[in-house]
Amino acid sequence: MSVTPATTNEASSSTTTTTSTTTTCYRHRPELAKNKTETTFDLSMDNIPTADRAAISHVWSLFSSAPKKQRDLILKGILSVCCMPQLSFIYESLQPLLRIDFVTILPRHVNFRIFGYLDAVTLCHAAQVCRAWNSIADDDRLWHRMCDQHTGKTCVKCGWGLSNKIQPSSRNKSSPSSLSASRKRKSPPSSSIPGFFDRFPRKKGPSSTQPSTTKASSNDLAVLNKHFAPPHKNYWKAIYRGRMIVEQNWRQNRFIQRELGGTKNGVICMQVCDDLQVIMIGYEDNTVKVYYAGDDESRQKAAAATMTTTTTTMKMESKIQCLQFDETKLIVGESNGSISIWDWHQGTKVRSLQGHTGAVIALHFNNRNMLATGSDDRTIRLWDFSSSQSFVLQGHESPIRSLLLSQHHQRQLLVSAGDDTFIRIWDLTTRQCLHSLAGHYGGILKVIPIPVGASARLLGHHGDDDARPLILSCSNDNTIRLWDPLAGRCIRTMFGHMDHVTSLACDQFRIVSGSKDKSVRIWALDTGVCQHIISSGHPVSTVALSSSGILSASGGAGCIWDYGSQYGDGDDDLLETA
Repeated sequence: MSVTPATTNEASSSTTTTTSTTTTCYRHRPELAKNKTETTFDLSMDNIPTADRAAISHVWSLFSSAPKKQRDLILKGILSVCCMPQLSFIYESLQPLLRIDFVTILPRHVNFRIFGYLDAVTLCHAAQVCRAWNSIADDDRLWHRMCDQHTGKTCVKCGWGLSNKIQPSSRNKSSPSSLSASRKRKSPPSSSIPGFFDRFPRKKGPSSTQPSTTKASSNDLAVLNKHFAPPHKNYWKAIYRGRMIVEQNWRQNRFIQRELGGTKNGVICMQVCDDLQVIMIGYEDNTVKVYYAGDDESRQKAAAATMTTTTTTMKMESKIQCLQFDETKLIVGESNGSISIWDWHQGTKVRSLQGHTGAVIALHFNNRNMLATGSDDRTIRLWDFSSSQSFVLQGHESPIRSLLLSQHHQRQLLVSAGDDTFIRIWDLTTRQCLHSLAGHYGGILKVIPIPVGASARLLGHHGDDDARPLILSCSNDNTIRLWDPLAGRCIRTMFGHMDHVTSLACDQFRIVSGSKDKSVRIWALDTGVCQHIISSGHPVSTVALSSSGILSASGGAGCIWDYGSQYGDGDDDLLETA
């Protein structure tokens, strides 16, 4: 037999709920009374004599039927006769009783506003509380905001930034029926992050510089893994989780090492495009190969769209020196001085440009139908596809190694660098050199742009114009430099390599450099601190950076460090939700 204190409809608390007939306090709501179960309190009443039980019940009944003022007076009298242990007992008992589940009493839009202040890990913990909390914490609108807050930029609250290139793989897109089957067999569908480099074979031996493990060491990542739901229900949560896993892998230097195929003839240059999921590599046998990366589905779509196999080969007339491609065309600089323009979807040559008297060792084009080429003949040529005109810029005293077309407001700029150790900034409207940047003590091998969003972050410390372009350069003097080209000044110099720095790549958050000292270094873009050093085993001549990995090559050796692979927290927990 269980006896509980009588409840009241009188508003004895500041937190009240209004029904159709009465107003009750939060603790005495009818729905709570219906769900009330037997507690240790009820069991304690069963263990005392019947007479005592009746007396206690009578006291409770008197208290419950008393008006509010008399209740307060009764409580004051009880407290006045309590000993210290009893007061301590009251204090400890009050803590859980004063807790209010605000989710059940506040409007849904107010709950969304409150949950919007939580970070990702706290949201996952909130989803465990109960079904009502889960319905809020797992809502895709919150996770869409979470992605927007972190993607492509550094979050001002937590300091984390996530790539905007990672999307849920088709292997993750499970139907409700397949999800049910997975729960029954306690084995979820394949949960890999979309494998940009999946088509390349894994290299034998350890795949990471960290101790070999299949579990992420971060508690935050474990929470995100445990409460992951498939994209058919939580699309943006799946995207956030995928991007967070890749960023965790980058920060902890966890990767799978893969072989870069087709390197028997040696790699000269390469480019990776996350958006198109395409890799192009130029080889010493005068061929350019197109690899459609990603998972099986994306490769099949690419093959169907281009009417080709998943690998396309294009043969050049002479040795390849440099290349660049976009959605429609591939442009290749060759040692015979010609510039070849290809429709890489069909694998056919469209046009050949002539003008240089030496090998074309640098080129860059933009979306304004402008192509810049640099040569051993120490000249720069600008080709305007819209007007079919070209002109020459002269000023370098040595071969031009790298070019970069840029824009500042309505101003068309060109950055050029070469063996004469200078970086020159040209105004293409006036065809005049604006600045000649000095600082390197050896030939400059590469200049690359800083992404616009990252430039704004860096200029927050070094200037007041967020639209100003910034560039990186690497040199035979073993250093990397960050420049403000319009101001004509060096912002930062990065030391660490022990030999010539031959190649650079960067994204919103990191810089990757390759050197003849047989290492690839990963640097934090915001601070210039070297985060990781990877031994390549061979002098590195070129590197390329994807949102989920690094490609490097030199001569006949090439490899991929794939950071986009899944490091889960166990199959049994992967699809569980609160």
